[in-house]
Amino acid sequence: APRPAPKATVVLDATTRGSMVKEVEDAPAPQRILAPADRWLHTVWTHWVGATPRGIPCIFSNRVLIAADDGAIHSLNLRGERKWSFPVGAVPSSPVAEKLQFYCVAGNSVYAGDIQSGKRLWCFSSPKQAKFGSPTVHKGAVLVGDSEGKTRCIDSQRGSLAWEYQGKAGVCSPPVIHEGLVYSVAVDGHIYVIDLETGQERAKFMISGGIESIGVRAPWIFAASRNKSFLACNLAARKQVWE
Repeated sequence: APRPAPKATVVLDATTRGSMVKEVEDAPAPQRILAPADRWLHTVWTHWVGATPRGIPCIFSNRVLIAADDGAIHSLNLRGERKWSFPVGAVPSSPVAEKLQFYCVAGNSVYAGDIQSGKRLWCFSSPKQAKFGSPTVHKGAVLVGDSEGKTRCIDSQRGSLAWEYQGKAGVCSPPVIHEGLVYSVAVDGHIYVIDLETGQERAKFMISGGIESIGVRAPWIFAASRNKSFLACNLAARKQVWE
């Protein structure tokens, strides 16, 4: 019988504790996992996920967590063996992890699971069916924005809401945490600076719209936009400096 077309492939070099991921040439182009390949040693193993991977694999505590379009997070060990699958009913975001727990978003819900067993720990859902963006986790706080402009902080252990901040436009990219502050960027180009502990606004200012992601190193914010540009903002001046 002819071999079925491969679905998706993950290849890791175990000598780097799974930190390198490389495409496999016989996998269909839309279904390859890609990463920089500047210093490859050798292919150690290959695993057929069985669905198209989405986003960026999360490597934590000797586990590789992969979001796929079959509506699940799949966990592999560093020998390429599947340990569990975590169904969420919709295509999940890239997972993030901290202290043996992982977190992902699917639709209007944030999920937490045990990284060793794959057991669901809690699920936090938006009461207004607003679609969440990708999450960030930092020292017990799960930060996530939504399509209605809210940035929420969820307790990572209990799954309860710590605070929420209402902006003027949807937040799709993961919030960034730097020196006790949350930087949340809206689709209209507003950047909101929020106190991580209290949820109170510290600052807000406007830059170019269509921002995909940001990085923060005070006093600078660097941003990548959908119009193929890269720009820098000064936090003290609260304005865009160059693009």
